[in-house]
Formats: sequence, structure tokens, C-alpha cells
Amino acid sequence: MGAILSPAMAVMKRLRFGGKFALISAVFVLPIVFLLWLLVSNMNAEIAFAQKERLGVSYDRAMLSLLQHMQQHRGMASGLLNGDGSFAPRLEAMEAKIAKDAEAIDALEREHGEVLATTVRWNAIKKNLLGVRGNFNGMTPPQSFAAHTAITQS
Repeated sequence: MGAILSPAMAVMKRLRFGGKFALISAVFVLPIVFLLWLLVSNMNAEIAFAQKERLGVSYDRAMLSLLQHMQQHRGMASGLLNGDGSFAPRLEAMEAKIAKDAEAIDALEREHGEVLATTVRWNAIKKNLLGVRGNFNGMTPPQSFAAHTAITQS
């Protein structure tokens, strides 16, 4: 056992009190500093994740509004295509709401699209959305229903 500890004992014999105190302090402080660094790194990673979650919640709210309006549009379009002309003015109002929802999502995309990695998927949804909004009058009721449902399920 003495052979294992002999280098440490030799160092301690050569050092004065201040050096011994500094060496022992370093032995205890270095692991604490390392653990504090790990703790701060972990906390920063969790903060970044929470910020991303907050962005996701705002994005989800905008998408939920669009989804609800698309479902209502689907029902109104079905009524109009089945011969009830009273749905025409309400459909125009609903299309304005959908356009407003799309603008809100576009704004979120411009600001946070890279962080959330949603740009490709939103562009695909928006392309389908624009196709249905302007062209549902030329569809049969089942085609319109299927096109609206495809958007709400994507």
C-alpha cells in the first residue's frame, strides 16, 4: 500500500501548508465544477426544448383554427353542392376566415419554420387548401367531401 501512495506522500512532504491546502482544494473543487457545468448544460437544453414547445403550441392553435374552419367549409360546401344556395354567403365568409388562418400560419412559418421543421408539410397543405377553396364548385359532393377531408387529415 505504501508503494501506491508513495508519490502522493512525496509531493505532500515537499509542499508547504499553502500548497497542500491548494492541492486538496483543487481535488475537491474540480469535480464540483464539472458537475455544475453538466447541470447548467442540461438546464439550458431543457430551456431550449421548452421554448420550442411554446412555439409549437402557438403553431398548434393556428392549425386547430384552420382545421375547424375547413371542417365547417366542408359541410357548407356539401350543402351548396347539394342544391342549398343559402350556403353561398356563409361559404364566402368561411373562406375569408380560412385565408386569415393561412396568413397566420404563414407568419409563424416565416418566423419559426426552421426551428419547428414544418415548412415542407405546411406548403403541401397550403397547396391542397388553395386547390379546394377555389375549385370546389366544379366538384361533386363526394369529391368535395374527399378533398376537404384529405386536407383535414394531413
